[in-house]
Amino acid sequence: MKCVKASMRAGIFISLTVAALLVAQVAHSDSHACSAERPYPRGVSACDRCPWEETLAAYQSGSLSTVRKSKIFNHVLRVSVVCDVGRPVDIEDLYEKIHATERVFESVLGKTIRKEDGIGVVLEVISGVCDVDDEMDDCVAYTVCREGGVGYGCDVSSGQSFMHSGGVATHAAIVPYLPKDTWWWIPSNRYANLQHEFSHILDYTYFKNYREREKDTNWWVEGLPQYMQSKVLKDQLSWDRGNDEAGLQEIFDHSSNTSDYYDGMRVFAFLDTYHPHLLDVLARQVQAGVYRDSSSHQVWQSLLQEIAKRHDSHYREVVTNGELFSRAIMSSP
Repeated sequence: MKCVKASMRAGIFISLTVAALLVAQVAHSDSHACSAERPYPRGVSACDRCPWEETLAAYQSGSLSTVRKSKIFNHVLRVSVVCDVGRPVDIEDLYEKIHATERVFESVLGKTIRKEDGIGVVLEVISGVCDVDDEMDDCVAYTVCREGGVGYGCDVSSGQSFMHSGGVATHAAIVPYLPKDTWWWIPSNRYANLQHEFSHILDYTYFKNYREREKDTNWWVEGLPQYMQSKVLKDQLSWDRGNDEAGLQEIFDHSSNTSDYYDGMRVFAFLDTYHPHLLDVLARQVQAGVYRDSSSHQVWQSLLQEIAKRHDSHYREVVTNGELFSRAIMSSP
């Protein structure tokens, strides 16, 4: 669930076309052994079934990927499936979950999204599983998360997102395909934190927030994707977490008693429901650059302080007692 800056080789991706890309499964080797220089961290069984060198080469070639135009925005979607040993990932299901996240993202922030910002941008979701001795995350993390792949040395047991901050961009969300039918998040969701991680790269693309993650924007950075995920999945666990007693200013200030994920999510829900015009104002400030100069940061600080001053009592009321945030209403179907 972390947002990590990593360099990418975007040229590899941009040259790929929809017609040329077909999903292919990596050939499995019965004799391949992990090299001493690049071992899997928890044993060799996953390496035997999904050797990282061959997998990385196949990923770089594009043979593990499909590309489609977003149904809503101007960016391109690239879905890559790696190491789906014995459990083929349903590509159509994965695309539908991505589209569902885009629909919710537009419904919340559509007034401030500049769709032209997606032109020339590839948003990638990488999934897959190698269900060998419970080493499901190793296969993804230690194949595409290598030099020449997406990132380097990443831990994606729950999911992770990466962005390329220059020029024509490729942003990637890596989400393990869960090998069991139940998980800590929601039984029907088998793509880890797909909605959360994909919302990160939507944020990177249309609000550029990765360039200025500081104390007083942390609630946005993690609260936005958590709110997107909670709306798509209608999950209960997100609403069971966080601090019911924290006020708006504490959340904006990144106080130690607050959660950027869950309290940030509550702030988004509050603003989206009761004060969408304020959410639009905040979104435009983020787009313009909160830290582009001292005056812009002062405007941001003053805006947060004014929102906290005017709306803190209402926020506390609806978080603790309001029907909107009833756990019965927000529980999973």
